[in-house]
Amino acid sequence: MTQLLLKIRNWPNSLKIILAALLSILIGGVLLSLPVSHQSGQEGSVFDHFFTSASLVSINSMTTLAFSDTYSYFGKTVAILLMQVGGLGLMTFLAMVTLLMNQRMSHTQKDLLSDVLNRYRITNMKDYLKQVFKYTFIIQLVGLVLLSFRFIPEYGWIEGLFHSLFLSVSSFTNAGFVSFSTQSVMSISSDPYSLTIMMALIIMGGLGHIVWFDIRAKGRFFVRNYRKMGFRRLYNRLEVTTKMILNTTLILLIVGLLFVLVTEWTNPDTLGQYSGPYRIYLSLFQSVTMRTAGFSVIEFNAFSKGTKLILLTLAMIGTAPGSTGGGVKVTTFAVIILSFISEVKGQESVAFSKRDIHIKTVKQAMIIFIGLFVLLFSGIQVLLWTESADFTTIAIQATSAVSTVGITSTELADFSITGQLVIAGLFIAGRVGPLSVFMGLIGRQKQKREKIYPTIDIMLG
Repeated sequence: MTQLLLKIRNWPNSLKIILAALLSILIGGVLLSLPVSHQSGQEGSVFDHFFTSASLVSINSMTTLAFSDTYSYFGKTVAILLMQVGGLGLMTFLAMVTLLMNQRMSHTQKDLLSDVLNRYRITNMKDYLKQVFKYTFIIQLVGLVLLSFRFIPEYGWIEGLFHSLFLSVSSFTNAGFVSFSTQSVMSISSDPYSLTIMMALIIMGGLGHIVWFDIRAKGRFFVRNYRKMGFRRLYNRLEVTTKMILNTTLILLIVGLLFVLVTEWTNPDTLGQYSGPYRIYLSLFQSVTMRTAGFSVIEFNAFSKGTKLILLTLAMIGTAPGSTGGGVKVTTFAVIILSFISEVKGQESVAFSKRDIHIKTVKQAMIIFIGLFVLLFSGIQVLLWTESADFTTIAIQATSAVSTVGITSTELADFSITGQLVIAGLFIAGRVGPLSVFMGLIGRQKQKREKIYPTIDIMLG
């Protein structure tokens, strides 16, 4: 046992992150398999419970059973904990426990945690972790209180508070699970109060702690100097990464909103059944939730093919680094688009906000983007061999899995065990990140190449 722990200690960080995710899934699967986790007459197979655990940890919401009807309050409480672990990461929780026990973290542990948090210049890890947990639980608590005004009158104090807590955590972590309905949030599709709170929680979780802390640090200065300096000059004081996240997020939300409006305005099965202003509102909600949360106010199958394509594209892009969401991340997408624009313009470097982006960052963005599509292509290919469903259905399922959005076009229970395992592999890989997956598989450590070769030009298309 000691030798095994020593071997694990020497593993690359990427492999440790994968191991932590698998360990979380194992513990969750065991707990969800217990009889106390099930409602009367609802059991499901052991495989179903482990699949659900994997989905919860991967903040995906794809399941092989009816989640809200299968699990008891105990099982759903386990689900809340798994969503928290999936959103923040098991390593983050373990590090916090270590610090609370007044034990010092080694340099190796700090390096690993920096990889988990997507931060590489954390001077005081203890304070940083405390702030991450503090803001996470404050935001979720506010969501709980606000949602309770909606659910307590309908379900009573205990059940209403529980549904409010569950939906607050599920929204903030971008998990997409619902405790009171088997049809996602379609039962409250005409309730703008609840949907607005959910959108706020999804966006806050999707922006991540990098943005929270930067805005908090500049907040007081903004308030004091707003009239003197104006919004633009104050905005320029934010970190470059924060500005890229905010700009890209806003653009993607607007693009999603407009595209859904244009393509679904007259569709009687989607927006066409609502009044004009509410069509705009639901289009906004759909644009927000498709960036890895996966809640449904409208049946996904009812959308046109063009709408499905744009929504799944938004899901593939995902949220911000250091956030609770998945996808390739908005910064990766932004760097790739900026690289394309810079090449078309004949510029030698990639720039944003009057700063040149390091070539290493551009290269890594390309690798992440390609890596996710390699995972997606491989998953689709295997599913085409194992399943009888048509190509479109399989492509939607695979894309939904690897982007961790959790929207499905058919019952996943109809897939074979092999197909379900492939889907589970895709959303686990999508959550830990394609770069971590490939680095973990080959056991790569960061190292410099000893030899320097001559530089050549290769003809491209």
